[in-house]
Amino acid sequence: MRTSKSLYSRCFEEYRLSDETLKKLQNELLLMLIDVKSVCDSCQINYMLSGGSMLGAVRHQGFIPWDDDIDIMMLRSEYERFKDSFRKAFPDKYAVSEPLSDARYLSKMVKIFKKGTTYVEIPTAGVSGQDMLFLDLFIIENVPAPGLLRKLKAVLYDTAFKASSVCIDYLYPSPIIEKKAAEVPELSEYYRFLEYAREMM
Repeated sequence: MRTSKSLYSRCFEEYRLSDETLKKLQNELLLMLIDVKSVCDSCQINYMLSGGSMLGAVRHQGFIPWDDDIDIMMLRSEYERFKDSFRKAFPDKYAVSEPLSDARYLSKMVKIFKKGTTYVEIPTAGVSGQDMLFLDLFIIENVPAPGLLRKLKAVLYDTAFKASSVCIDYLYPSPIIEKKAAEVPELSEYYRFLEYAREMM
């Protein structure tokens, strides 16, 4: 299945960050990660880099050269301790946002936003939301022992995650995306597919 991220990368070349701007962004994200690490270290909270951030750390000893975000993950039990400690440590510097915590918050995962910054993503440009620099935080949930119950939970989770992606992409397209969809057939087809998928739910 096509993903919105890969489609947007092809359709919105004009918004690609310059090398200089990307480097500034990566430096700022690194400073944010250092603040996260300081709280985790002081409170003995375990966390891990994930996705492209982990790959970049191993393969490039830093960021993947074109990467524009940082992904971390931790167990649910660690996250419950982390969010309270982090909010107390940096009440005026960061906001920790969770799904379903705010009607304006459209993401499917936890994000740590840096207050006083501006960073607008194409999918949410012009949509009421939190347009700030952020780190993505993925929570690792407990699962049942191997067997039917684990498989059932995996299917339910995967279905819910993909369904929420469809709804978010279809219900909240930014004006930039809507304008581009009128010009690019591939993008227009993608949104017609989302509309169909949403009606089938």
